[in-house]
Amino acid sequence: MKWENYCDFVAGCVGGACGVLVAHPLDTIKTWQQASNTSVVTAIHQIYKRNNGVSDWSSGRKQLTTL
Repeated sequence: MKWENYCDFVAGCVGGACGVLVAHPLDTIKTWQQASNTSVVTAIHQIYKRNNGVSDWSSGRKQLTTL
């Protein structure tokens, strides 16, 4: 493989990881909002209370990024 192909591969991996880091919390809010039929602010507040703050909010993301 050429050097350019490795750069493209690494750039794709980094881009995909950044996409997961940004999209996963937003998808969690959307899913919670649809399931509980509440507003976005209420869904964020419920998720925050249920997960004891922000640190546990994205615990499912750890499994996604280790694949």
